[in-house]
Amino acid sequence: TMSFNGFFQHFPLDNEDTTISFLDPGDAALVNTGTVIDRIKGEDTTWEVGGDYAQSVGESVKFTGLFVYSNGSADRDNGFFRKTSNDLSQVGGDTKNQETTEKILRGTFDWNLSRSHDLEIGAEGATNILDKNLDFFSLLGGVRIDTPVLNSDQRIKEDRVEIFSTHSWKPLGGLEIESGLAAEYSWLDQVGSDVSSNRSLKFLKPSLDIWYNADDNTQIWFSFRRDVGQLDFDDFVATVNREDNEVLAGNPDLVPEKSWDFEVGIERRLIGGAGLVNGRIFFRRVNDVKDLVPFSLTSSQPGNLGSGNHYGFEVESSIRFGRFTSVDAVLSGSILMQKSEVSDPFTGVKRRFGNQPEYEYKLEARHDVKTQGLSYGFDFSKEGPTLESDFNEFDSKSTTLDARIFLEKGINDGTVLRFFWANLLEVKALRTRRIFDPSQAVGTIKEIQFREQKRGYIYGFRVRTTF
Repeated sequence: TMSFNGFFQHFPLDNEDTTISFLDPGDAALVNTGTVIDRIKGEDTTWEVGGDYAQSVGESVKFTGLFVYSNGSADRDNGFFRKTSNDLSQVGGDTKNQETTEKILRGTFDWNLSRSHDLEIGAEGATNILDKNLDFFSLLGGVRIDTPVLNSDQRIKEDRVEIFSTHSWKPLGGLEIESGLAAEYSWLDQVGSDVSSNRSLKFLKPSLDIWYNADDNTQIWFSFRRDVGQLDFDDFVATVNREDNEVLAGNPDLVPEKSWDFEVGIERRLIGGAGLVNGRIFFRRVNDVKDLVPFSLTSSQPGNLGSGNHYGFEVESSIRFGRFTSVDAVLSGSILMQKSEVSDPFTGVKRRFGNQPEYEYKLEARHDVKTQGLSYGFDFSKEGPTLESDFNEFDSKSTTLDARIFLEKGINDGTVLRFFWANLLEVKALRTRRIFDPSQAVGTIKEIQFREQKRGYIYGFRVRTTF
C-alpha cells in the first residue's frame, strides 16, 4: 500500500496595535501621557508533502517507510509610531525574515517471530534548518539608525539519526511486556555574525511497558522510559516579545530537556462498549529543565536549569449514550492535576516549572443525528495558573473558562460543511507582575502591575471533502 499527503497554508498579516498610557494623580482625572502605535505587516506561508509505503516481505515480515518534507517562511515589517496631538511620527521599527525546512525519512521492519514474540527494528534520519534574521532600527530626524542586537541572525542546521528496536513478548494470557532501546545522534552547525559553532549530541533512550488484562474489561499498565525533548531553534536566536516590548537574547548552547518517566495506570471499559474510565499517576525526574536563565546583570535568555521533579495524576472518561439509549451522543472529559519543583536561577528558591499549569480540565460532547446527516457539539476547557520568572520580574498568570460550539452538515458523500464559534466566552488572560529593583535576587519590589486581556470570539466555517 502507498499513500501521499500534502498541506498548504498562507496567512497574511496586517495589524495595528495602539497603546495609550495614563498617569493617575490620585485626586483628579487620569492624564494621557502618550500614545504608541505598532503597525505589523507580513505573511506566513507553510507547505508540506509526505507519503508512506507498506510492503509484506514473506509471511512474517512487514516493511513500512515514510517521508516528509516541509517548508515554512515568515516575513515581518513592523513600524513603531508615536502620536502627539494629531501628529503621527515613526520612531523606529524592526523586520524579520525567517525560513524553516524539515526533511524526514523513516523505515521499519516488523517481524512476527512466533505467537508470543514480535520484533521491530528501524531507523530515522532528519535534517532541520532555521535561517533567521532580525533587524532593528530607530529614526532620528527622519534618518534611520540601525540598532545592533546580539545574535540576531543565525543559520542553524541539525542532522539527526535515530536507530531503534522494540521487542514485544506475551509470556501469559493477558500479559504483554514490551522493551525498547533507541540511540539518537545529532550534529548541530550554527553560523551567524556574532555566534558560529558546531557540536554533537547523543542519547540512549531505553523503555519498558507492561500491560496486564485483569479481566475482559480491566487493563493495568506500567511504563518506564527515557525521554529526550526536541530543540526549538527559535530559542537559539534573539526574539522579540512584542507583548512586553522586549528583545530576548538567544542561547546557542541550549540542550534538550531529558527525563526519566514513570507511569502506572488502569483502564476500565464499561459493559457493552458504553464507554471507559482510565486513570494514571506519573512521576518525571527532569534534567536540564528549560526556562529563562541570567544572560547579564540586566537581561535573560532561554537556557537550562538543573534537575527538577514533575508529578501528578490524570483521569479520563468517555460515555457512549447510543449503547443504552436512542441518543447517538458521546460525552467525554479529563482532569489533569500536576505539580513540579525546580530551583529558580534568579533567586535560588524552589518553585514550579515555568509556564506549566497547575491543572487542566476538559469536557467535550458530540451528538450525531444520522437521519439528518447532522452533528453538533461543544467543548469546555480550563487551565490552572502558571508562573514566569525573569531577572527582575515575576509573573503570576491565569485564564478564565474557554468554550467552543460547532454544527456539521453532510452535503453529499464525502463532503462535510462545518460551522464553528470559538472562544465563545471571550477568555480573559490575567497577569500580576511584580517588578524588582534592581533584580529578584535583591528582593525589593519596585512596582506591581495588573493586566486583564480579553480576546473576542471567532466564528467561521470549514469545508472538508474526500475523493
